[in-house]
Amino acid sequence: MNIGIITIQKTPCSFGAALQSYALWRYLKDQSHNVKIIDLLRPCHNAYKDSSNLASFHSTKKRNKESLILFLKEWMNPFSWRSKILNKKWEKEFYRFSENAEYTRTYQSVDDLYSDPPKFDVYISGSDQVWNTDMPFEVAPYMLDFVKVGIKMSYASSFGKDNVPQELFPYIQRLLSSYDYLSVREQSSISLLNRMGLRAISVVDPTFLVDSGIWYSMCTPFKGSAGAIFYFSMYGAPEFDGHVSKFACEQKRLVMAKQKGLLCYPNRKNVDISYVPPTEWLTLIKDAEYVITDSFHATVFSIIFKKKFVSIISNSKYAQRRKVRIVDLLTSLGLQERLIYSSDAHRLADVITKDINYEAVSTKVNFKVKESKIYLQKALAGEL
Repeated sequence: MNIGIITIQKTPCSFGAALQSYALWRYLKDQSHNVKIIDLLRPCHNAYKDSSNLASFHSTKKRNKESLILFLKEWMNPFSWRSKILNKKWEKEFYRFSENAEYTRTYQSVDDLYSDPPKFDVYISGSDQVWNTDMPFEVAPYMLDFVKVGIKMSYASSFGKDNVPQELFPYIQRLLSSYDYLSVREQSSISLLNRMGLRAISVVDPTFLVDSGIWYSMCTPFKGSAGAIFYFSMYGAPEFDGHVSKFACEQKRLVMAKQKGLLCYPNRKNVDISYVPPTEWLTLIKDAEYVITDSFHATVFSIIFKKKFVSIISNSKYAQRRKVRIVDLLTSLGLQERLIYSSDAHRLADVITKDINYEAVSTKVNFKVKESKIYLQKALAGEL
């Protein structure tokens, strides 16, 4: 079957986006489908072009510009030429990783996509935050508004939050009601859709679909990663930094982190992992003794690699806005005790050193993976 996936693809500097887009493509490819990712550029891409006739609430250049500025502030240091040079090299590593999958021709704008859409039997709006109305791109294409002929379905699509403005309900409801099959990643997204009169099922993130051996095989060596503490904060969590340093000294372990100057054993600063490629990022999780993170996909891979971990929720407005993704995941697997909020940061050492019953967790994961694969199989066959 010919399948087109539209998702957050070829994203510079986003490990989760890179890995989830590859995962859904890889799983469907392994099921003997002819599948490609629709290569629609977004404002973060240099060749992106504004569109003149956008239909949705993101249609103004002002909104796109404001969102893009927010995105760049989150990921880059605009004041450092060294950072800019390293970011360019880093972006190349992400684009090199993206070459593992297959793509349609590049669409430089939404107008370009709408005027000449690719032809597939089935169109899938993929996983990750493709329906997040705060993201710095036009969301209508990710709700398959450009598709006129063919089966329309979603797989593990996410709003990335537990609410959207009420005034957007009619617009979203109109677009998503044209789908043949709806599945989402979070229970909170099901609740949102129910409020719009739409029904959906929850499925696992596509990174769970592929055999874990694939992820192990993609890992590339990173010096000093074995037995270290991997501290990966996307949004900044200064209220946790001191507790991480204290824990590292007590455990006599190195810290691998983006933050600068964290103390760790033996009386040295942390190893800076700001510009690692996706394959080394996987290694840092796989080899770590402990993982401390506010990242959804770092949490996912901690579970895949069966690590001792905690998912931290800082006071950052970004972390607060997007915490629902991690909360939903851990609650569904009975791992909510691995969540630590800022008010409980002092409990980090006590929580992270506790054993995790991965036999029980794996049973739940395998059941959810089986259900998700059945959904894909039946939806693609038109049997739901």
